[in-house]
Amino acid sequence: YWADMQYREEGREGKWRTRHRFEAYWNTIPERNRAMLEITWLIPYQDIVAIDAEGDGVVPDPHIYVPLDQPFGALAELKVDNHTVVQMPDMKKRIKFFPDNFPDPPDKQNP
Repeated sequence: YWADMQYREEGREGKWRTRHRFEAYWNTIPERNRAMLEITWLIPYQDIVAIDAEGDGVVPDPHIYVPLDQPFGALAELKVDNHTVVQMPDMKKRIKFFPDNFPDPPDKQNP
């Protein structure tokens, strides 16, 4: 979510800066403490209202339009070293770990 919001506010160069700040922060986390949460949303084909392959002026990626007045199923997996360790983790037990804004990498903080 943080990346999506920051990407919308920044241009292409800003996207790369944001990505670089995130990767630099990620690399400070010991590998034994790293994991990825992957969420796949299941949208029934008949619920797709429209597909815009070109996106829009804010996000130039394809858009899939669906009604938001109904729940969609989701599959979630917690992965460590690209191996699933937990399927359907309890999302209510997630903790806030990452900062709202990632700091500049150390090499950029003191020019």
